[in-house]
Amino acid sequence: MHTRLWRLLALLLAAALVASACGDDADTSDTGTAAADTAAADSIETADDDAMDDTASDVDSDDGMDEDPAADAAADESAAGDTDDMSDEAAEDDMDDMVCSEMHDVVAATVNPNDLLNYALQNGLFEAECLNVSLAEGLNGPGIVAGLAAGEIDFGFVAAVPVATSVTNAAQPIQIASVRTAAVAGNDFLVLVANPASGITSPADFAGKNIGIRSPGSLCTVIIKQAMINAGVADPNSAATYIQGESNGDLKEKLFAGDIDATCFTYPFAGGVVGDDAVIVGSTLSAYPDGIPVGVTAVSDGFAAENADLVEHWNAALRAAAAYANEDEARWRALLPDITSMNAEQAATSILSLNVGGGPVDDWDFGPIFATVEALGLTEGPVDVENVFD
Repeated sequence: MHTRLWRLLALLLAAALVASACGDDADTSDTGTAAADTAAADSIETADDDAMDDTASDVDSDDGMDEDPAADAAADESAAGDTDDMSDEAAEDDMDDMVCSEMHDVVAATVNPNDLLNYALQNGLFEAECLNVSLAEGLNGPGIVAGLAAGEIDFGFVAAVPVATSVTNAAQPIQIASVRTAAVAGNDFLVLVANPASGITSPADFAGKNIGIRSPGSLCTVIIKQAMINAGVADPNSAATYIQGESNGDLKEKLFAGDIDATCFTYPFAGGVVGDDAVIVGSTLSAYPDGIPVGVTAVSDGFAAENADLVEHWNAALRAAAAYANEDEARWRALLPDITSMNAEQAATSILSLNVGGGPVDDWDFGPIFATVEALGLTEGPVDVENVFD
């Protein structure tokens, strides 16, 4: 009895011990799980705090709300725009580099020191078109044509009618690359001047007088004779006596001395002539009321064939010069001589060097020019290019 009782008590004690041991393990496990849960929670909370801290710069510190979502969106768009602008600027820089990857040395010549070519030079417009332009100085029209034909000059800036005549008759292997024009009412590039003692007041009075010219085919000669036709003189070739001068200076002296009664000068030269001994009696508009092309860029056939891109750069520079001058009347006025007997409006709208044709010579109608030259008998037989320029 006692033995069985003790065994029962022993079994109960063993069970109690086992139960106690199992309880300690469970408590330990629960504690570990709780610690792990706490650590995980702390990690999550820390991560959330970090995320909140990272967002703090975009959140109002007072109320924790986004201050201006539209501003943020605009900022994002601006950043994207800045990237696009940088891309555009880079593309433009690339274009500039591509257009002017190298400069090209060219030689030019002009008979008029106050024209668009010099204006473009002074304002760096040729350089902007990748051209380093040097001027061959001291040449007249025939010298420029000869230089073009010989390959010594790349671009010649000369009078239109003589060059057109020369091109028509194939007197030299040259061609017209672009046109500067006075085809605007009020643009009197050339002026007709007379000695007051001659009694001449208009081209109608040229009949029976001594008229000074530089050469039979010069632009001034064409203007003089067409002005006479317009004034009612039926045959200008026989109606007056034409006396050839060696230079503008020679014609000026002859005019002052009374050896000739009238002649034709360009504005820059006429500015030093008009006064007590010479008065203006006509102009380009007396011959062509709507204006005519008065000058061209001439190049040799060979140069045009091999350097079409340089020709286009040249024309682009001249167009830019004309556009710049046309923006402001004061720019025109500053580039023109003051002629006392010309009214202010004529002076302001006259030749800086005129306007430049926006394209090749085909854009202009040279028919009237050729017809006039032919009608005046200036194209009979080969043209002597040494005797057709001012």
